[in-house]
Amino acid sequence: MRLPLALMLIALLGGCRTPLLPETGGNPDGGALQPDAGSCTLEAVPLDWLRGDDLNLCPSDLVRVTFQITLDACRPVRPALITFDSANNRYTVTAQACSMPTCQPPPTTVQRTVFLSETARPQPGMLEVRDGAPGSNVSTILPIQKPDASGLCGTVNGSGCQSDTQCTPTDPSTRCWYDGSTCERICFDDTDCLAAAPHCTLGFCS
Repeated sequence: MRLPLALMLIALLGGCRTPLLPETGGNPDGGALQPDAGSCTLEAVPLDWLRGDDLNLCPSDLVRVTFQITLDACRPVRPALITFDSANNRYTVTAQACSMPTCQPPPTTVQRTVFLSETARPQPGMLEVRDGAPGSNVSTILPIQKPDASGLCGTVNGSGCQSDTQCTPTDPSTRCWYDGSTCERICFDDTDCLAAAPHCTLGFCS
């Protein structure tokens, strides 16, 4: 006996139906999806430590510091918030990560390098850099040289760049690194780098 056409179509569709995604946040691998960086709630993360990365600092130069934070491994780290108090020659660095109420240990340590000079140029003298997380007292002091009449501090080894204008004008992420007398592409993490130098190390693509 021949089946009606409608019953045959139902049978065929039922046999080749695509299985649904597992009910674990929508990840086909069974794990929870990471939050969208643009939609997650940011929280301040206290710094474990904070240090300057260069010995020869000039107001017209890159001023960078590296910090370490400890947090649950599933919490995405977002760019740090940096503010400058010109009256006191002081930067405040606040590390940020996505809030994950259901996140579980183990914790991990993450190090990031930030360029304070991208927010504002410091003044000559003793520069204070401190943690902006509530209750933290982590800080460091960086000496900033007084520039000459040209507004520059010269070069460390007598050659190389002295200002950003001597670097690649077509790459807005390239800066003159006074301490190394070279032009470098700056970064916060690997996503800021290009294929030729794909890794972010101490704030420079390499």
